[in-house]
Amino acid sequence: MTPKQVLAGALLAASLAAAWPATAADKASALLKDTNGNAVGKIELTDTPKGVLMRLELTGVPAGEHAFHVHEIGKCEPPDFKSAGAHFNPDSHKHGLMNAQGPHAGDMPNLHVPEGGKLSLEVLNPMVTLRCGTGVA
Repeated sequence: MTPKQVLAGALLAASLAAAWPATAADKASALLKDTNGNAVGKIELTDTPKGVLMRLELTGVPAGEHAFHVHEIGKCEPPDFKSAGAHFNPDSHKHGLMNAQGPHAGDMPNLHVPEGGKLSLEVLNPMVTLRCGTGVA
C-alpha cells in the first residue's frame, strides 16, 4: 500500500472513530491526520434515509489519486492505520465499485486531489449507516 493509499484509506476510518457512538446518532465529525499526525482536513458525516452523506475538506494532501474507504473498526492509529481493520464488508462482496460481484459496503470513489492539495467533496454512500452494527438495506 502506498503512502497515498494509506492516508486516504485511513481518512474515513479516522472519521468513524468519532462517528460510531454507543447510541445512534445522525451526525458525526472528525479531524483527519496523515501518517505523521499532521492535520490534513476534516469530515462531517450525516446519516440520511438513503445512506451516509460525507462532506470532506482536505488541505495539504499530496496531489494525485487516493483510495477512499470505510473500514470495519472505528480506530485509526498512525503510522500505518492497520488498527482500522479491513474495508467494511458485512455482505462479503468483492472489492471495487466496478466489480460485477462487488462492491464492499465500504468502497468509495477514489479521491483526485489537485495541485495545491485542497479538495472539497460531498459524496453519499448508500451502503452504510452511522447506527452501530447495522447497514443500509
